[in-house]
Amino acid sequence: MSAFRRWGWAAIGSVMAAGVLVATSGGGAQAANDPTDDAIVVTGEGMATGTPDTLTVDFSVHARRTSVQTALDDLSTFSNKLIKALKGDGVKAEDITTNGLSLYQWHNRKTNASGYTATQTVEARITPLDNAGATISDGATSSGHVDIDNMFFNISDDKQLMQQARANAFADAKDRASQYASLSGRSVGRVEKISETVDNGGPVYDRGFASARTASAPVPISPGTQQVTISVTVTYQMT
Repeated sequence: MSAFRRWGWAAIGSVMAAGVLVATSGGGAQAANDPTDDAIVVTGEGMATGTPDTLTVDFSVHARRTSVQTALDDLSTFSNKLIKALKGDGVKAEDITTNGLSLYQWHNRKTNASGYTATQTVEARITPLDNAGATISDGATSSGHVDIDNMFFNISDDKQLMQQARANAFADAKDRASQYASLSGRSVGRVEKISETVDNGGPVYDRGFASARTASAPVPISPGTQQVTISVTVTYQMT
């Protein structure tokens, strides 16, 4: 191979090697400027507490009869008595819901008797709570065919609680980020990303209704408090 050709291939190889070095160097510079390479991720928690203003009660109505028609007819009668009692205590029609209608056959092997049992749930949302105890008692005693399956307290509008909990969570996250930045000799910059997780505490269940049907006085009602908790994860730039 001539000296000229050897020099030519050497020059081409040098240019190619330089190109690889430049490309690699360029990629490294881009990665160094990636905001996520110079950031801090912290999680803050905030809470807010409020008093429930609504009580939801699930009344179970049942009728056990020898035929399908009589079971359904009597179930309707007992349900209407319950609804009438609820409305008489101030529960609005739009706050009363019927659901869960069921019908099943029964048979007694000892007596050879048989028939049908019809059941239905009447859900009532009671607010305000001033007369809730009397409303529960009147509903449970509207006939001898009403039981109380469940009841729980809730906050009808928790928007303000959510806002307060969110503000507390963000302040907690910023405080944590500032502390870490100070410990590392840096400062907290702009926010790059925010995500949150909400726990509204769920409904507050009340189990003190077992004697509602036979109570001579209104059932005592105590709503207690309900807590909203928000966890917020924030990514801050470091300066």
